[in-house]
Amino acid sequence: MTASITDSISSSSLGQDEFLTLLCTQLQNQNPLDPMDGTEFAVQLAQFTSVEQLTNLNTGLDSVRSDLVSMMNLEVIGGVGMEMTYAGDEIEVTGSETEIRFVLDDAIQQGTVTIYDGGGTKVGTVDLGSLEAGLQSVSWDTSGVDAGTYTFEVSAADADGNDVTVETMMTGTATAVSWISGVPYYRINGTDVPFSSVISFGGSDNG
Repeated sequence: MTASITDSISSSSLGQDEFLTLLCTQLQNQNPLDPMDGTEFAVQLAQFTSVEQLTNLNTGLDSVRSDLVSMMNLEVIGGVGMEMTYAGDEIEVTGSETEIRFVLDDAIQQGTVTIYDGGGTKVGTVDLGSLEAGLQSVSWDTSGVDAGTYTFEVSAADADGNDVTVETMMTGTATAVSWISGVPYYRINGTDVPFSSVISFGGSDNG
């Protein structure tokens, strides 16, 4: 009978009521001349308590996990309507000045932004001076440039002349959000952008 109770406990299939029922049955049917050892009785209670605690812990973790997912989903949904900066190499020219953003891995002493039209022809450049590491932005004079979509690249070097890694960035307003295979994506500039690619949130278009 002892082995039966222990095996049931270790399988994590016993509830509190079932355990107490089996334990009472064991006590009622034990050999009066060879009763259950007190230590063995304590071990069985301890085993049940451990299993019950683990079950409660798993239930609690599931609840916390569910709450965290809900909070993240609310945060993602709250981003709709906001301007975002995310990885990409396109800019939209609509006026006389166009902002270009990028992220520098290290501080630079000099660099150049080169802009291309849809056919790959170079249409402009912006010289960079000394800039710190991190997210940076420069303004491109587009007063004589046709409106439309352009691409750009950035080359940069540190004070010793070594190349510095640059990640080009795009900006746009998130107009919708969807989940693809459990991953949230924003709809920005007509493209689905994964939440993980967004590095900053700006203000709402309405404000």
